[in-house]
Amino acid sequence: MTSTTSNFRILRATQEHVSLIHSFSKEMAEWEKAEFNLTEDELSAMMFGERAGLEGLIATLDDTAIGFAVFFHNFPTFSGKKGLFIEDIWVTPSRRGKGFGKALLAELARLAVERQCCRLEWWTMDWNTSAREFYKSLGAITKEQCIIHIMKDDALQRLAAHQF
Repeated sequence: MTSTTSNFRILRATQEHVSLIHSFSKEMAEWEKAEFNLTEDELSAMMFGERAGLEGLIATLDDTAIGFAVFFHNFPTFSGKKGLFIEDIWVTPSRRGKGFGKALLAELARLAVERQCCRLEWWTMDWNTSAREFYKSLGAITKEQCIIHIMKDDALQRLAAHQF
């Protein structure tokens, strides 16, 4: 799969892109002021290892990487069909507002349709109003009634050790 507009291309991520995706992921985490612990080996295993489930796209302009997306299939049980979940989508800040993010989302939508997914979904930080407005302008809806729950670190270990 390759999408081309002028000197802009979207490529399927390969093993050779792991370092680049890792770098973009770190840049995104810094921008979001989030903790970043991912190693290149962990990313490689998730994308290309024995139990791989994560896929990626690389956006390039004039053969220079300017963005990426990583995604995986989920299964919204009520629908009876798989969905496509975007874990991360990122365009380098200096390249925003030029249609590259929309092109990445369009490619992900094409994949979802091609794979007969019931939906394409992702999370957005509540403070990122520009992204939220952008997604809304494309027709995405906000599911306000859902609250994300995350269990990690000690709480995850305690629950995993619980005997029933």
